[in-house]
Amino acid sequence: SLAMLREEGLDAVYGRHARHAHATRLALDAWGLENHCADPAGYSSAGTTVLVPEGTDANELRRVILNRFDMSLGGGLGPLKGRVFRIGHLGDFNDLMLAGTLSG
Repeated sequence: SLAMLREEGLDAVYGRHARHAHATRLALDAWGLENHCADPAGYSSAGTTVLVPEGTDANELRRVILNRFDMSLGGGLGPLKGRVFRIGHLGDFNDLMLAGTLSG
């Protein structure tokens, strides 16, 4: 809500989004997964799209993660359906929540 944005301050909100996006990309590298955006200049603080390895169904992976860990990941759209999953970095989400998500 707007009250939450005012309370945290826009600079802090933008910084949190950037920090979460960066931490997510570091985790992808550690896991050997590929960011769909190959050009770092195009990286977004709003979310990260992850390519799954050849032969892996991203939608099945998302289903397993939802059922086992109660975490909902975004799916691929259009030609990326079944090939990627998406991790969002916006909203009422703090550093501890991100750590839990990435370690789940």
